Amino acid sequence: MDPPGFALESFDVIGGWRERYRSKDHGERPADRLDNRGVWQYKVNLPVDASGELPDGSKFSGIRDFKTLLLKNPENVQRCLAEKLLTYATGAAPSFADRSTVAAIVKAASDSGCGLKSLVTQVILSPAFQSK
Repeated sequence: MDPPGFALESFDVIGGWRERYRSKDHGERPADRLDNRGVWQYKVNLPVDASGELPDGSKFSGIRDFKTLLLKNPENVQRCLAEKLLTYATGAAPSFADRSTVAAIVKAASDSGCGLKSLVTQVILSPAFQSK
């Protein structure tokens, strides 16, 4: 299954926080109507379940727990973000041969404080970006 998807379940399609799912058929009418509409657009249904389990067996009960679990190993988060930035910057996902480039980007960014700005800078300075 998709642990990040479960962790983000409390957010609706436009990023708003929700504690219960919406339904057209089943549930209760919400307390408030949508602005400028005289009809009810949806009903409030079952509570959202944002809990899940990571492949290593760590359990979380929402986005905050998930964030805490991810930040226990910041190197994985940095490497993943570096790979995604490199994919965006070059238009192609890093291959197996690019793993040393990704490691060098993460190392250089870590030496510079490991912020997003550092990661972006190191991606731009990388041979993978400059040669494509």
